Amino acid sequence: MRIARVLVPLVTMAVVAAACGGTPTSAPTAAAATPTPKPSPVKIKSSYGNVTPSNLAPFMAKELAIFEKYNLDVTLDLIDGGVASSAALVSGQVQVGNFGGTEAMSLYAGGGEAVVVALFVPVTPWQLLAAAMLGGAAYAGPGHPPDTVKLLANGFKPIVDLASQKILATDNCTIVLRSWADKNPQALQAYVDAEIEAIAIAKKDKAKTLPILAKLLKLDMAKPDDASAVTQTYDFYVTGIFPSYPHPLVAPFNASRDALVATNPNVKDLDVSKVIDDKYVADAEKRGVGK
Repeated sequence: MRIARVLVPLVTMAVVAAACGGTPTSAPTAAAATPTPKPSPVKIKSSYGNVTPSNLAPFMAKELAIFEKYNLDVTLDLIDGGVASSAALVSGQVQVGNFGGTEAMSLYAGGGEAVVVALFVPVTPWQLLAAAMLGGAAYAGPGHPPDTVKLLANGFKPIVDLASQKILATDNCTIVLRSWADKNPQALQAYVDAEIEAIAIAKKDKAKTLPILAKLLKLDMAKPDDASAVTQTYDFYVTGIFPSYPHPLVAPFNASRDALVATNPNVKDLDVSKVIDDKYVADAEKRGVGK
């Protein structure tokens, strides 16, 4: 019984000591949060078909690292001409091409699987200029900025301005193969988002855009004539031609198809809705990309 009397005070003391801040029991240490690793950028080989203002969207997205913002590692190369650009797309040399809608329709009509996901030049930029020459002769020819800037400065006058008439066209598109789009929808959406954001920046910030446009056109802003040409090209294309959201719609493709029939009868009965897919631009607009 003596042992029991000794144990009771000892137990009581232990309880009191614990309540008064005795040696605490170690709490389990929370595991450190592991940061989610950022996925590796998606590599895309892309091209643009000519040294023309029409290709500002991908060029500016590359120059301003907007593709990188969307976790894309884009290689952007010049492949001169729509036919060569189309061939590069079919062969897998590139995954995304920026060239004309007529080439996309010709490719599809010939059994290819091209699909247009954005249309940046939905109206023709062409003007017909003319001037009286020495001896009473006259010269007339088509053009658009920056090529027409020097002609206008030297007395040429626009006699037909198709651009101001908003004649429907498909002069510059973003084009992929349907099979690649089906396998890489997120990467393609990111590519289109980056292009749309680039045009939004161009419309908002002329000073930032001019040197990039000059680089695309291989002009020198330090030269007064080149600087004037770049400025007028910006005003013509960025302000008057490029849409904020480049929807590839049926109407301009129908117009281009009807004009293309003369040189490619295979497109005569082409259902152009099979060559275009507006869901990427529509999704970007819904999310307010570029605003």
